[in-house]
Amino acid sequence: AAAAPCHIPGTAYSASWISGVAPIPATDTLLITYTDVCVHGQTISTQAFGLVQYRPTTNALGPQTRPYTTPTGLPFQHNLGSPLIHDGHLHLYAHTCDHTAHGACTTGRVILARTPAHPHAWNNPATYRYWTPHGWTPDHTQARTILDGAAPIGIHVADYTATGHGYALIEQRTLGGDYHLWQAPA
Repeated sequence: AAAAPCHIPGTAYSASWISGVAPIPATDTLLITYTDVCVHGQTISTQAFGLVQYRPTTNALGPQTRPYTTPTGLPFQHNLGSPLIHDGHLHLYAHTCDHTAHGACTTGRVILARTPAHPHAWNNPATYRYWTPHGWTPDHTQARTILDGAAPIGIHVADYTATGHGYALIEQRTLGGDYHLWQAPA
């Protein structure tokens, strides 16, 4: 089935939303992840996941790529963000709320994807792997949650190893701002 057009004056429009930023090691460049969405009435569908490099010293963007794109809406596993570059890999996170009640997520999933930390790899969807309890898989539908008891409406992951705090994942659980803080040393 074809998706409804996203550019309908007064009815639907497209937008790009930043989903995270990470420094690219040994460079003066930042890697920005984003999603392209279609806002159609009360519905927002994610149509693409992209990455773009940004050099603050020259205020220059580029190159830009969209490894995942579909006008009918991406599966949540391709709606990636919170980039972290570690041990030669670009790590990315996605989340979904499976059940809600009264403005709160009651059950959900947070998944982890990775690809080699090089533009040739992160431009190519065939290089992305998804975490499972049994190892990494190229099949996004086999990705499993990295958090037991996850209930995310939103997440943000950041690297605080330079300050001795490891990695932190902030999981927003309600529309009222309730959250859980998850930490890991690596």
